[in-house]
Amino acid sequence: GAGGGDARHDGAVLIALNSSWDAAALGLHTVFQNNAEWIVETVRHLLASTAANVIVRQHPAERLPIGATTDDYGALLRRHFGDEPRLHFIAAADSINSYALLARVALVVTYTSTIGIEAAALGKPVVSPSNAYYTGLGFVWKADDLAGYQALLEAGAAGQLQVTPPMREDAHLCYYLTQCCNWF
Repeated sequence: GAGGGDARHDGAVLIALNSSWDAAALGLHTVFQNNAEWIVETVRHLLASTAANVIVRQHPAERLPIGATTDDYGALLRRHFGDEPRLHFIAAADSINSYALLARVALVVTYTSTIGIEAAALGKPVVSPSNAYYTGLGFVWKADDLAGYQALLEAGAAGQLQVTPPMREDAHLCYYLTQCCNWF
């Protein structure tokens, strides 16, 4: 019964959060010191340097007791940005389907979340400032420094990053190997 968002999400930049407890996400920062700095500085730059709406999507697994954290991303965003009308926070328990949301947005920004692979496989450009297991595989735009990261955010929000068919194929292969074969 989850919806796919609304017109505010059309052409927006989606910042898809990973689960902060996920061991696969530890120690991978190259541009920022931690997740909170990454989230705040990414939102700040997008609001200041683009006209795009910004969506911060908490990882949906955090709605389950086994995946819950004490991180309060909504409070973090309110503390730094108040009631900024271009900023939309989607909590883990909110009734929005992440895949339907992907269809609406222009750019996806990830740290380590698997939705970065899925977004690229679906033809959405993905930008990341991390050393996640998939950021060096050619289907994600990876930044190693702040200036490069900010330039990629601006280019992605302006529609200047295009996912090619070979990039989509690589993302599909990565998803198959890491998310399907991994269970075996």
